[in-house]
Amino acid sequence: SPGHLMRIFVYEHVTGGGMAAQELPPSLAREADLIASSLVADLLALPGVTVVASRDPRLGAFPGAECITPRAGERPLSLFQRGLQRADAVWPTAPETDGLLEAFARETLAHHRILLGCRPDAIRLDNDRQHWQGLGVDRISVIRPRPPPSRRPQGGCPLAHAPWLVVAV
Repeated sequence: SPGHLMRIFVYEHVTGGGMAAQELPPSLAREADLIASSLVADLLALPGVTVVASRDPRLGAFPGAECITPRAGERPLSLFQRGLQRADAVWPTAPETDGLLEAFARETLAHHRILLGCRPDAIRLDNDRQHWQGLGVDRISVIRPRPPPSRRPQGGCPLAHAPWLVVAV
């Protein structure tokens, strides 16, 4: 299409069809839908970007995005592969447990697509509790400090532009 610079595939596992064969827990579906809809809207706002998104057929499509839905009996990895075939870059969002996010990241790189996310080895390391415990780290916390009043945006979220800190404790 005219002005098309990049086609990005957004795969959010819970609302993107990865749980199509299961009941969607309402609170998890709500949280995942907020992530997916915000990401799709933000990407669509970028000039030259078109979005392909996977979507559970029980949920509505994303306005402005091309949506794909799982076929009857289709496994999440197969749905993911269909989406990445239509894109230049892929932004996977999935649970890190059971190796799901790592598998999607590996699949993206194996198909020579741009991975908009962590590399598979970083995802595996993040989930390696024995590695972190061997370093004396019991848990990793991510906090966003509150900026001083003089630096807070007027009328906006006080945390919107604050830096993130990752703390190993």
